[in-house]
Amino acid sequence: MRVTERLVLFNSLLLFFVNISAQVYPDKNIDKHLSLAIDYTISQNFKSAELILKKIDRENNNLPVGKIFLAAMKIAKALDYAEDFDKKAIYSELDVAEKISDSLIEADPNNAWYKYFAGLTNAYKAYFHAEEGNYLTALIKGFSAISYFKDCLELDSTFYEAKVALGIYTYWKSHKIKDLDFLPFVNDNRKDAIDIIENTLRKTNYNKSLAIHSLFWIYANEKEFKKAASLAELALQVYPNSRTFLSDYAHALKQFDKHKSIIYYKKLLSVYQSLKPNNRINEITTKHKLAIVYSEMSNKVEAKRICNEILHDKKIPPSSKYKLQDRMTRVLQLKNDLDKK
Repeated sequence: MRVTERLVLFNSLLLFFVNISAQVYPDKNIDKHLSLAIDYTISQNFKSAELILKKIDRENNNLPVGKIFLAAMKIAKALDYAEDFDKKAIYSELDVAEKISDSLIEADPNNAWYKYFAGLTNAYKAYFHAEEGNYLTALIKGFSAISYFKDCLELDSTFYEAKVALGIYTYWKSHKIKDLDFLPFVNDNRKDAIDIIENTLRKTNYNKSLAIHSLFWIYANEKEFKKAASLAELALQVYPNSRTFLSDYAHALKQFDKHKSIIYYKKLLSVYQSLKPNNRINEITTKHKLAIVYSEMSNKVEAKRICNEILHDKKIPPSSKYKLQDRMTRVLQLKNDLDKK
């Protein structure tokens, strides 16, 4: 996935993934089940994740946590399968979560967890609105999320989940305005933001995978592709079948080890081809990426073979053909460029 379309490496895998001093919700039962549901989500076992999150929500309907992560899981599932968002269900979960969070804050304004829940709800709303193309609403919700995360940190400066979220926001904000750093009121805080994410990431808990994925793309955006690859490789040692981390790893490898990149793109392709049901979108996308790598390696024959295979595929569902229009145009352009060589 490209950044336009859509986290210091640690010395050992243990240090990276074991939650040393990690943020843990005070209710041990919620913490246990929420951690398990998130683990299932990262491993793309969405059915098991949904069952656990619904149980959390049913048994704790005075808290927004179940609804927030149900919405997050549904967004992750739609993105993973390249399916349409279940808008009604996602909006419903987040709208109710927002009302519950507001009520909790009104009753106890000095509770850092309640501020965090409100921030997380607004953050997911901002992300969802952006995916839907509602950029003004996304911007408003994004600012609300940042305000709540800052409030959370004022109440508890060691609230790492909020700190890493602010680090990610600060990086991308600085990236967007970096060309204006000659102005006295504009500062390029990208390095500081990366330091915050790197130093905080191992202490996060419930949003670790999202933070890892975000840092990966920050490294990639900074052209630090070996750092990005090492990060994805560490993640794959814990979640070897994660399609997100497989895709991340292959993308980073493409920049400096194309042969190895092909190995992982083929592994990813095999995973997508085995999915049932399969709308073919991720499969076609991965084939296109493989063709690009072969083309960059001057393997014109294999690159053209894959392009032709994509362009003459008669088994793509009509609904997927519509979504793949731009992709097919780029595949055709690649084939035409190869024909000229």
